[in-house]
Amino acid sequence: MTLYVKGYYFNGANFSLVYNQNEGERIYLDQIRSPSQSYAAVFLRESTDTDNTVIHLFRNDGTQVYRLAVGEPAKQWAVSDAGEVLIYTEVPSGDEVEKIIRCYNSAGSEKWHVTLTGILDNQTVAAVGIGTEYASVVYSDTVRFYDVDTGTNTKIVQPAQITGREAPPFYNMRYSSSGRWIAYVYPGYHSLTITFVKSDGTYFQRTRNLDIQPSNRCILSADAACSRVLITGRDGVHNSWRPTLFYRDTSTYISFDYWAGGEGSPRGQAISPCGSWLTKDSTLYQIKADGIEEFKSIAWASGESGCWDCDLSYYGRYLLVRHDSGKVWAYDFEDEIELDYVENPLKSKVIILCAD
Repeated sequence: MTLYVKGYYFNGANFSLVYNQNEGERIYLDQIRSPSQSYAAVFLRESTDTDNTVIHLFRNDGTQVYRLAVGEPAKQWAVSDAGEVLIYTEVPSGDEVEKIIRCYNSAGSEKWHVTLTGILDNQTVAAVGIGTEYASVVYSDTVRFYDVDTGTNTKIVQPAQITGREAPPFYNMRYSSSGRWIAYVYPGYHSLTITFVKSDGTYFQRTRNLDIQPSNRCILSADAACSRVLITGRDGVHNSWRPTLFYRDTSTYISFDYWAGGEGSPRGQAISPCGSWLTKDSTLYQIKADGIEEFKSIAWASGESGCWDCDLSYYGRYLLVRHDSGKVWAYDFEDEIELDYVENPLKSKVIILCAD
């Protein structure tokens, strides 16, 4: 495959080719951005040699920082606002599997690694996170925090187990820019529980009576401080998606109206990293202490429908959307206009890097 990275430059008002590289037989895995939209990382894997992972790191000015080949299969990954990447790998070694987290600095050099084989035993890491101060891993009922400079384990937290839990925490954990806070979700019997954990061992949990399926992302979005987190679950009575906004600092939550499929798809919402704005499809809302207030709406580009993936710029002005057609469109909420689109054959998720 050939990896094409295209970006929308709002000052140039069009999508432009950022980078292209013939990656041979490799396959696309994922692309993610850091909490404050400073860096983006793209992950690829060999289709024939699955023990190889390729990492591309891009800065928010559109330039590539490095391309790194790691001789291990990455299972989980995260990128920080300092441009550091954390991966979790599992490598067969004799009768056991070596389980390791590796931290790479913004130059692509390994900064430190920690072997978790003896700690995890037969378990696996469900999620990883990395901030400018702390890195973290989640497995079973345990969270481990590490000093991002040295890799030293600074805290082990074991939040209370959830009654009636049916599966491990979901993989789409969110973490703050500093790494001091993380949030993840437990699925239970007709319920879901969000858990907030701090690097000093503080944690709290809130439960909603909603169903979730392992194939669905449950945490849709979070701000850069991981203080406002948007989750969604399916209400069995109404057979519709029920989004809920959790406020970490006040330990409260607000549920919204039921949103059906299509334009109200479970992936059609995002929170701006600054934490003040939320988008539901083509409508922008202001997040307040006691709820959300509609601010303005825009029209989708002609012939487009659905919002299956989206990202909102830092202060909420710009919106990137992957529509039902697979095309990615850029919109401007301030001027209430559509801007430009690009084809997205991989149907990869869209990410914004500090556009405003």
